[in-house]
Amino acid sequence: MSSKTERRPRKTGSGKGPKEARLLDDAAEVVSSIRLSPRPEIVGRVESIADGLAIVSGLPEAELGETLDFGNGIMGFVFSLEEGSLQAVMLDSGAEIEAGDAVHRTGKLASVPVGEGLLGRIVD
Repeated sequence: MSSKTERRPRKTGSGKGPKEARLLDDAAEVVSSIRLSPRPEIVGRVESIADGLAIVSGLPEAELGETLDFGNGIMGFVFSLEEGSLQAVMLDSGAEIEAGDAVHRTGKLASVPVGEGLLGRIVD
């Protein structure tokens, strides 16, 4: 018994019909039209966290009330702006957040959707 396996020779023709060729041409056109370029992203760092309040540095462009993404679906919002840092209130427990973790801006202000269920209620 030989340890080598036999290989069949490859076919030299493309073996593609007009429909497949058209699909490949369309896909190639779409791919060639995509313009990829690096986008700078400013990433902040958690300096400390306690009692649902995180001190974050490295986000100088953050706005008061802006939501922040702490990763793993954990969100917070900017509560206070200070020189060189900000304070963020955690919207989740934040138990998994530790000093040194990355924080990303969302560019969106914290908001609450309004509808029938909110009419006549006091929102504090």
